[in-house]
Amino acid sequence: MSDVQIVRAPDAPTPGWTTGLKEFVALSDRSHGARLGSIDYQFRVSEWAAMWVAREQTDQLLWLAVTDGRVVAAMQFGLPLQDNLRLADGWLILDPEYAERASELFDALWDQAREELVRRGRGLVWFWHLTAIPDTDEAQLEPRTGSGAVLADETADWLAGTGFGLEQVEVLARLDVDDSLVGKDFAALTADAEAASEAYQVKGWVGPTPAELIPAMTELRARMSTDVPAGDLAMEEESWDEDRIRYADALQELMGRRTLWMVARHRDSGELAAYTQLSVVDEVPELAWQNDTLVAGAHRGHRLGMRIKLANLEQLREQAPGVRRILTGNADENAHMRSINTALGFRPAVVGGVWQLELGAE
Repeated sequence: MSDVQIVRAPDAPTPGWTTGLKEFVALSDRSHGARLGSIDYQFRVSEWAAMWVAREQTDQLLWLAVTDGRVVAAMQFGLPLQDNLRLADGWLILDPEYAERASELFDALWDQAREELVRRGRGLVWFWHLTAIPDTDEAQLEPRTGSGAVLADETADWLAGTGFGLEQVEVLARLDVDDSLVGKDFAALTADAEAASEAYQVKGWVGPTPAELIPAMTELRARMSTDVPAGDLAMEEESWDEDRIRYADALQELMGRRTLWMVARHRDSGELAAYTQLSVVDEVPELAWQNDTLVAGAHRGHRLGMRIKLANLEQLREQAPGVRRILTGNADENAHMRSINTALGFRPAVVGGVWQLELGAE
């Protein structure tokens, strides 16, 4: 008889509902700290708690595997409620001290999670799993895109054995900064980008989206869901409107995140051509995330991606001088955006595999 107990985390605001989130984050920290050398790659408890409370756009599910009196594995899912209604987008985490029991623990979790996902009509499942960047002599797996690789560890073995396909590899890169925020002179990069984009002006702000920009931002944020490389991930275009923009802004604030935005507008047409966003986490004030960056197709070729990122880094220097590291992620095959990040000083830190399964096709 197995000594593994599977516990489903309760919904907020059930008494004790944050206990499961705290255990999940502690497990993630043990796993990422041991395997990746950093705990920066997972949300903090305050961020998860906000998402557990504000569930109008995305429902949340979490199962924990307990043995020997401790949480040793977990599966978490976000269920979109406005679009992509078949999707369950999840993480699976394993305590490295229990690597030899990976199959047993994940099977026990998956038995319960799969049943609930089927009940909710979620026939498409993604799992994200981070690994160190494989050395050339280490066992590794390539995604169906043919670009990049992840370590073939115990979690990857379970995913492949359960029928999940490795669709895409994302590279998470890190920029270490000094007291001046950026540890290099960006003057030449800025001059070059401005010269190539004289037909555009940039505008930045901190916090919620200004009302006059909401209509244009709904279009750009919808494009963000489909314009970036996604391999064969079955992703529908997200539906963005004013309510969703305001909800997303409010959620960032509830998560304890300060968001810094920069957009580029075409001078003659007035059209919003590009945007980028950085966020600073209150719980970890020395850390910032470089999140979305998008240049609309009709406005590409003018170095707008570089220009708005540089302008937003300057805004970050002014607004959050205590930041000491910035993280970002891009699909391995997104060579253009990765080249911009490399020029800014970002260097690959870890890789993330995106695994996909159609339930019933196992």
